[in-house]
Amino acid sequence: MLNAFCMFLGTFFVANGDRVGFSVPVVIILLTAFGFERLLRYQPEILCVPAISLCFSSAGESSCRLLRLSKRKLLVAKYLSQSLAILISPIVGLALTMHSAVGFGRAHGRFVKTAFALSCVLSLVLVILCSARNWWVVGLPGFVKTNGWYELYQSQVLDDDGVLDAITLDQHPISVNSRAHLDYCSVGEAEFIRQSRSRCIEATLRSPLEYLNRVVYRLASLVLGSFVFCGQLRHADVFRLMVFAAVHGTIAFHLVVHPNRKPSFDHAVFLIALLAAPYVLVSFYERYRIFFFPPVYVAFRLSMEAVARCWWRRGPAKNTRDVVFHSS
Repeated sequence: MLNAFCMFLGTFFVANGDRVGFSVPVVIILLTAFGFERLLRYQPEILCVPAISLCFSSAGESSCRLLRLSKRKLLVAKYLSQSLAILISPIVGLALTMHSAVGFGRAHGRFVKTAFALSCVLSLVLVILCSARNWWVVGLPGFVKTNGWYELYQSQVLDDDGVLDAITLDQHPISVNSRAHLDYCSVGEAEFIRQSRSRCIEATLRSPLEYLNRVVYRLASLVLGSFVFCGQLRHADVFRLMVFAAVHGTIAFHLVVHPNRKPSFDHAVFLIALLAAPYVLVSFYERYRIFFFPPVYVAFRLSMEAVARCWWRRGPAKNTRDVVFHSS
């Protein structure tokens, strides 16, 4: 219920940030493609969805009216939420901070820049506290989490194609029946991470092409869905594959063909790239897709609007010529 509420809240923020007729069908299409019913089963990483959504709704006039907040207060809420998001997912927190620094930080006045600077300070304080805790308790100066090297070790050594699945996750230390759990308990977390790092580096240096091959697999899984590598596709998987291809194809078409794009579209694509980079380079699992919902929503909706506008402009023009021809 908590996950469903967070998903609804994130969709609410995005849809009301810039109210358009395409909002409802786009949300339905993306929920179908993203496997909404499966994503809701996973843990509270979905709490980042409202934080990501605030990045796009903070400048929307309709959101200000709906929440009865001034534009400034909504922007402060945005920066505060991205600071706290770093505790749920370091990747999301870093991506939002970089996105704000490059895009929104330059686009607004002194007040917004001050709010952004304060949010960076808050993020830095949270990171220092978590890193100090990890150094004291675990013995590693880890940035919020310490398992980054183990994530890469899983995708590079344990998994068969670099895209994590249930078979690979059964070997995770969190599974009490796994060999990794026994190793983790016997040597401790710090040594366990060091061993994972050395094995991962050794495997990558031994076969760098294999690493690049797995990067390509992860990129394909992110764009088309992990189910494309599952052998025989079910009817539902074929349908989701078609939806994924249509969504990302429409975004790519708008990105390449239309030079006069809305700034919010470029912001969305930039955030998608920031979020995708670590998952493609290190480790990807299907549930991580939930982070991409708000920026993909914005990019896809704006792409559909642009295509519809082009079609609408050409339609009446053609009809006008026909009328003139027949009347003459």
